[in-house]
Amino acid sequence: MYALAHIRKTRLGLTQAAFAELAEVNQSTVSRWERGELSPTVEEVNRIIAGAKKLKVELAPNEFFARPPAAAAEARA
Repeated sequence: MYALAHIRKTRLGLTQAAFAELAEVNQSTVSRWERGELSPTVEEVNRIIAGAKKLKVELAPNEFFARPPAAAAEARA
């Protein structure tokens, strides 16, 4: 799931391990999310949003399933 990698890297600036801690999952789960093998549950998304708030970053649930800005621009080209 490219959106999750975008959120993790650009919005939160976290490693997969730190993001996993924020979401209360294993790092391998984050890796599988980013490869599209799994999708986060509603509870996991809510934990990520709550953790992001602690980092002073506001996330909306739809961001997890939207195409990141750079990828959307590439798709139009």
